[in-house]
Amino acid sequence: MPPSRSLVRWIPALFLLMLFHGLFLFFWVQKNSTPLAWDQAIHTKAAMDYRDRISQRSWLDVLQPTEMNYPPLYHLALIPSLYWSAEMTDAGVPVNFFYLCVLIVAVFLLGADLMGPWEGFTAAAMASCYPLLFDMTRTTLIDLSLTAWIAAAFLCLVRSRDFSSAAWSLLFGLSLGLSMLTKWTALGYVLVPMLAMFWPAFRERKWLNVALALAAAGLVMAPWYVQNVVPMLVRIPKLAGLPPASQENLTGLANVFWYPLSLRSQLGSLFLFLLLPGLAAVLWRPKLAPVVLWFFGSMVLFSLIRNKNVRYFAPALPAAALLSVAWLPSLRRLSYGAVLIATFFFFFSYNASHPPIAQDWHHAEIIQKIEELRGNGPAPASVLVLSDEAFFHGKSLALTARSKKIVDISFHGPSRSRPFEFADFVLFKTGSLGPAFTLGDINKCAEAIRKPERWFTESFKEVGRWPLPENSEAVLYQCDPHPQNISDPGLFNLSLKELELPHIKATGVELHVTPLTPADTKVGRFKELLIRCDRVVYQSIEFRDVLVRLSRPQINLPMYFETSEIQLCSLGAIEPHATIDADVLLKTAADKARWLKNPAIQFDGPLVKVTGQAGGVPISLSSKISVAGNRFTSRTQSFRVAGISVPLIFVRAVLDQSIDLRRGDDWYYDIDIADIRGNGRSLRLGS
Repeated sequence: MPPSRSLVRWIPALFLLMLFHGLFLFFWVQKNSTPLAWDQAIHTKAAMDYRDRISQRSWLDVLQPTEMNYPPLYHLALIPSLYWSAEMTDAGVPVNFFYLCVLIVAVFLLGADLMGPWEGFTAAAMASCYPLLFDMTRTTLIDLSLTAWIAAAFLCLVRSRDFSSAAWSLLFGLSLGLSMLTKWTALGYVLVPMLAMFWPAFRERKWLNVALALAAAGLVMAPWYVQNVVPMLVRIPKLAGLPPASQENLTGLANVFWYPLSLRSQLGSLFLFLLLPGLAAVLWRPKLAPVVLWFFGSMVLFSLIRNKNVRYFAPALPAAALLSVAWLPSLRRLSYGAVLIATFFFFFSYNASHPPIAQDWHHAEIIQKIEELRGNGPAPASVLVLSDEAFFHGKSLALTARSKKIVDISFHGPSRSRPFEFADFVLFKTGSLGPAFTLGDINKCAEAIRKPERWFTESFKEVGRWPLPENSEAVLYQCDPHPQNISDPGLFNLSLKELELPHIKATGVELHVTPLTPADTKVGRFKELLIRCDRVVYQSIEFRDVLVRLSRPQINLPMYFETSEIQLCSLGAIEPHATIDADVLLKTAADKARWLKNPAIQFDGPLVKVTGQAGGVPISLSSKISVAGNRFTSRTQSFRVAGISVPLIFVRAVLDQSIDLRRGDDWYYDIDIADIRGNGRSLRLGS
């Protein structure tokens, strides 16, 4: 690296580069107004969840993940910005600007160390102007922060000189640990160059510095990963197997070319042209070998994963910037000055063609309308959202409500079999509903609204309509069934061979209703619905000797009289009493956990003991189940593998459960369970 004095002279230039980006972001935020898109909503929700945990409970609760097992570092950094930002959608911009500055400094120091300060500054300017990286400064995504941490870690790795320096080895370990606390794929970007440096380190007996780096990374990562490594590993195969977000899927050996072919969209034509000659620069600049390994190692490793996204290659783009300046002619200031001018010309041209979006998707008005209409009804009000457009989907609407401190509205998508059940409101978007691979049952429900049957028009009335930016409309319906001509509520005192209710299929059924007033009866509202069954199947689990008391149910009478199907508009509470045999639970376990062989289960009061084999290795689990007030809990007491006790901190995040039985986002009624207790080979719910 050049002497420190020569680098100090570059501080004003680095400051001006950061100021340039900061001012550009400031003016962009003033003009841009769109709701949160898909992943942006996920990360903002995670930050809000952590904020609420810290304020209501303790800092230790950040060690439990909120959304999709993401590590917490980026989301914790978002928390102050949630308070400072005028709009929730802009909360990520200040945090991303900080990480952009970290990235600029790290790339500059890397370039100065491997080539010279002119090369370092030019590479930093280029990286900060790459379309993919700069676009990510303006949105709440973790990828820019991950890119900055990876660049910082790589700087420390290079400066360690094959782990010859204890100080830089320590800093590398700390940076790598912080990268892993940002996203658990971080190791993949530095793995190949790190392994390449292990060999000379061990050959020169610098293994203590290697151990120091790994220990530092481990200590930084441990508080979160010790508790979450198992759920993370369980989730990885599912995420890795998803199709590319762009739906541009290559197969076989062609899959290797997915990221190379996407470089043009990540860099732009100008920067791709500058990169191509630089890929060979290692031939006359051997010090760039680690950078080449960083670039191609990341490309190869992430090409092995089916789930691809241009954002996943962002942490390797600083390597592309360094390689892009490595081949420039020796007329240094002239050539680098020309590249810098071209870089900023490209930056302004790109942003002129991608201006801020000022669009009103009417989230606030829709939420206010729902608040007015729900009145003093049960909370939260259930809103079925039939859209997954980028700026119009349930999670984004929920976050808009949450940012306005409205917590008594729940937005959700349709269930598979009974989508309109328990929907106090239906929010339907005309026109495009979103990417086809994300819609699930939304298309089916949308078709039921476009071509409604009579029961729908008699059950739901239109209460609001708003124009949306892309020439479509948002239409709000409220559940308000027309009164039916019913003189005798005993109509529902039935004996049925079979009955289907939400998530429930029952046989040998007797129904008895307790009416309220004649007016309530005409709209399907009763004081109580008592159901006795010989056998009930609930989510593939079979119960016997069943008695279920439904308090304050409202049956959708227009649907019942048209289709003979009983669906509920609303329900106050459900009180189940039933017995579950151990053999039934074992069959369910065999279906859901195919890796568990020869399972056995035993009940002893509140204790449940499960034994079996996994890969020929005996395992045993003991758990305590209980109901206290409105909460069901399952707490692991012991977990043994081959007779050896496993520390519970590794498995509790997967095995322990704490379920709120009150009406909320997961179900729209209270669940009243007086007790839950086992006896030998069966488990009894209720009395």
